[in-house]
Amino acid sequence: MDILTFKPGKETPKGFYAEVTIDMKVEGAYASIMTFFEKVAALPRIVNMGGLNIAGGAKEVRGEVVLAATFMATTFKFVPQPEVKPEAKKK
Repeated sequence: MDILTFKPGKETPKGFYAEVTIDMKVEGAYASIMTFFEKVAALPRIVNMGGLNIAGGAKEVRGEVVLAATFMATTFKFVPQPEVKPEAKKK
């Protein structure tokens, strides 16, 4: 499988976390693309795949039909919050 496009988007704050989107396009055999998704699913962080579009059949490599898949990967990043200092005890 070949990664043709890996275009990170802007970080979008959502409170205590931020979303980071990545526009991707990959090309390869069906089994290779599914293996890629399985490996991403096994990562220790959450990654959502959305807007999946698979097209293909236009070419063949080593006896396998090559598919092109485009999708948006979204991962999430913890945003540390500033420490809130407790007020000094009043005497």
